[in-house]
Amino acid sequence: MQENLFKNFNKVSDQEWKEKIIADLKGKSIEDLNWNLKEDLTIKSYYTESDAKNIDFPILRTNNPAWQIGEKIEVKNFKEANKTALDSLMKGITAPSFHFYTLPNQEEFFALFENIGIEFIATHFSFDTDNIDYLAFFELWKNLLAARNLDSASAYFDFDAKLLNDEKQLENMTKIVSNNENFALSTIHIDCKRFQTNEANIDIELKKSIAKAKEYFDFFISKGISAEKIAQQTYFTVRIGLSYLLETAKLRALKILWTKLLASYNVEASLPFIKVEFAPNAYGESKDDNLINGTSLCMSAILGGANYIVVAPVDDSDKAKRLARNVQLVLKHESGFDEVSDPMAGSYYVEVLTQLFISQSR
Repeated sequence: MQENLFKNFNKVSDQEWKEKIIADLKGKSIEDLNWNLKEDLTIKSYYTESDAKNIDFPILRTNNPAWQIGEKIEVKNFKEANKTALDSLMKGITAPSFHFYTLPNQEEFFALFENIGIEFIATHFSFDTDNIDYLAFFELWKNLLAARNLDSASAYFDFDAKLLNDEKQLENMTKIVSNNENFALSTIHIDCKRFQTNEANIDIELKKSIAKAKEYFDFFISKGISAEKIAQQTYFTVRIGLSYLLETAKLRALKILWTKLLASYNVEASLPFIKVEFAPNAYGESKDDNLINGTSLCMSAILGGANYIVVAPVDDSDKAKRLARNVQLVLKHESGFDEVSDPMAGSYYVEVLTQLFISQSR
């Protein structure tokens, strides 16, 4: 039987909160604590139950945030990348992200995955060149599955032909999305990283991200692909910065905006898959400070409901990579951050911020 530890505490009214804050400010105005993100968006220094009384997002509590622990692996030498991936998997990574500079041949692709049980992990692919033929890369993965006698394995392809404005790649994507009956494979990538600037423009970032997703819906529907099939293959990559609670609210708002987009296409509500990376300016010059920043950013992403996180190491040393990896391992396996779905539910401050970003982004 669980005991309510708060039942003996008297309820504090909004007025009592305000009076206490004013007394502590010793003559300073409470309005001076407000944060004017921009001309039409002011965030108060505190919110109370009455501010969040009619705000509730129950769908955010429908899944447990057992996020994938990611690490970026640059693929320049295939045998070296394989060795790096195996070492990282042995040390706790659950979802390596392979970053390609050229299109490999089948032998090189097989060498990259030698001794890696792709059926037991999630595999992510990203590209440093616009010259990767999407259909050819997709065939590499299919052939690997066939060689392993696997019907499926979880994988995410950062295919974004709309970003490239490439008709040939769009044609390739259409074939892939149309023929993909195995939804362990996600092939429609909404790259939100290019929309991220600073906390003052979170609403614009969200608006552009959902607009890009809508573009893909409309395009593939025009090719005869169902909205349900499109939704099942779509995922987002988002950058977050150091504004802890704002970034948490941003991720929550993106999830709700996605469900509203699905509703507009008569698709049953479900939460999107969100990959999180750190903004380029998240780290400064101090390695010690950056380790703290990395932990804070990771926590912000988890509390916002991220499904996949890469903690950037503070430098290229083995020690820095190990510490970056261990940030996620400690938060998941020792701190229990994956034990609660939507841990920020009930936080008046974050609930109000989430609703503000949703309202501003429509």
